[in-house]
Amino acid sequence: MGAPQISTQGKRLLEKALKNIEKYPESFNMEKFLTHDPNVKGKKPFCGTAACFAGHILIGAGAIPWGKNEDYRKPKGSLVSRLYAKLQDKAIGYTPSIPELASKALGTTSEAVDPLFYSNFQAAETNPRARVAEWLKTGQ
Repeated sequence: MGAPQISTQGKRLLEKALKNIEKYPESFNMEKFLTHDPNVKGKKPFCGTAACFAGHILIGAGAIPWGKNEDYRKPKGSLVSRLYAKLQDKAIGYTPSIPELASKALGTTSEAVDPLFYSNFQAAETNPRARVAEWLKTGQ
């Protein structure tokens, strides 16, 4: 597969996600895209929120966690709001998923981010920065 191609904006979002994960490690949960967790402490938007890489990228893109089970607000003018509007199809009731939005925020494809978002959970949760570095180098 090789190293994924991501945008400059995507690199900034990944770094922002990693810094937030390092600052609020209890907010990082590879089994949840974006969810309410009353055990997570910290400043908003992390207080009461748990998220995987995709969720943290979306938070970096402006998503504001709201309620439970992948609910979030998309502030007008935010990157997440613009991507959501571009990808949704109201005619057929299609709404983009958190991983799809996160991949677009990184400036790459869903296929390219699948190994980061869906595999090697133990390595990700043990050392998120090393896991991202491995993905950036190998695409796996």
